[in-house]
Amino acid sequence: MTTEHERRQNERKTIAREINGEFQITIDGKSYPIVNVTDVSISGIGLCFPQEVATDTSIRLNYSAPDFKLAINGRVAWCTENKDPAPESTNAGAYQIGIEFDPTNMDHNCLLFMALRKYLDDFE
Repeated sequence: MTTEHERRQNERKTIAREINGEFQITIDGKSYPIVNVTDVSISGIGLCFPQEVATDTSIRLNYSAPDFKLAINGRVAWCTENKDPAPESTNAGAYQIGIEFDPTNMDHNCLLFMALRKYLDDFE
């Protein structure tokens, strides 16, 4: 059986350092701050979220840094409960969600990936 994770169009890169910027996700007109982005590619992003979100839910991801702002539309590709047992973890009891960016706006998708490249494990 093929999982959603195995159908990714582009390899995800792990976020290795704290990002100098803020993420917000908007679902059904309500915005939520995102404190933990786990990985990114030009076609999507992985992040932790405090509640379960249905697959195929439309979202808007906003990224704001001191010198850069960007909004990207996408959809929830998958959502799984984060089973991190560590009590000190800020993600305990949260959900891990994978967002697929809107493929019709590849310019914005690439801009976000380029803006985050210095925080990725492969880009020292």
